[in-house]
Amino acid sequence: MNVGNTKTLKSPTLILDPFHLPKLERMTAKPIQLICRQTVTEAHQDTIWQLAYSHAHHLLASCSSDRQVHLWRLNDQKIISKHPVQQLGEVCHQRTIRSVAFSPDGHLLATGSFDATVGLFSNNNQWEHLATLEGHENECKCVTWSPSSRLLATCSRDKSVWIWDRDEDDDFQCVAVLQDHTQDVKHLKFHPCDNTVLVSASYDNSLRVWKSMDPDGQDDWECCQVLQGHTSTVWALDFSADGRHMVSVGDDKSVRLWQCSEDGSWKSLRFVEGVHDRPIYSVSWHPSKPWIVTAGGDNAIVVLMDTGVQGGDGHPYEMVRIPDAHESDINAVLWLDDEWLVSAGDDGCIKVWQVITSQ
Repeated sequence: MNVGNTKTLKSPTLILDPFHLPKLERMTAKPIQLICRQTVTEAHQDTIWQLAYSHAHHLLASCSSDRQVHLWRLNDQKIISKHPVQQLGEVCHQRTIRSVAFSPDGHLLATGSFDATVGLFSNNNQWEHLATLEGHENECKCVTWSPSSRLLATCSRDKSVWIWDRDEDDDFQCVAVLQDHTQDVKHLKFHPCDNTVLVSASYDNSLRVWKSMDPDGQDDWECCQVLQGHTSTVWALDFSADGRHMVSVGDDKSVRLWQCSEDGSWKSLRFVEGVHDRPIYSVSWHPSKPWIVTAGGDNAIVVLMDTGVQGGDGHPYEMVRIPDAHESDINAVLWLDDEWLVSAGDDGCIKVWQVITSQ
């Protein structure tokens, strides 16, 4: 068992936006420990870019610059199999695989590659290559599924977001090409409760909210809001489980929180500085608590508790920081459930972490 060098801090810089000062009730977060329970060394032969988890199959997927996707079996104690149960990727990609995502229904897996293509794999006892989607003119940076599993969204260095519709035969058709971003689109994610809302993050320092007027999201997509606030590249975003709040992180080393209004528009709730010393590359929202985990270029993992979303008076953020969680940049961090999370990065390792709450 590896025990991380855990420090509990209470005073990162909190800045409330002057145009939106919510009234908050204080909530005292319980101190926690973050303990590394497993390290899979040489999980890949090169940088690991992203992780995805299928609750239906108890599988963790990792993608890498080695042009491979590895599938790892997790047992009930969240211990990863010694070796990947399956390797995918080279059958359809010629360059780095930058993104991987399981469909919520568990039937499909999507991959996005620097060769500008999107790979699709179906589950028939074994995962088999189903199709390759082409259209992007440059590196595909991220893939994500709608909550219904019917829509797939992809983004690229070509500044575009593509939305693909899946039919009953698992055939895919592009239903929208969105080109409002002025720079490389780094990340995107569907609203967890609404197939018609998608948010993308870009090198142009902005997030864009996309909305479809079609109830199934199969047509009429347009940008309905541009979210400004980050002063540099926005690397990643995530939603709370109920979709009422969103978090974004970026090259400016800040964690920014957003709140959805009754009319569906998003407003800046607050942002936190001093969490990381270098750019923040990944963020994941806890499935049931107002906790956010971040990771980035300073090799650190940080869990922020009491975000003010469900309480808190604005300044006593509880922050648990693992300063040397990996030997180099951490590109991916992901909650598996209420108690466990995983991380991966440039060192090619995957680590499994357990959150221990003090009683």
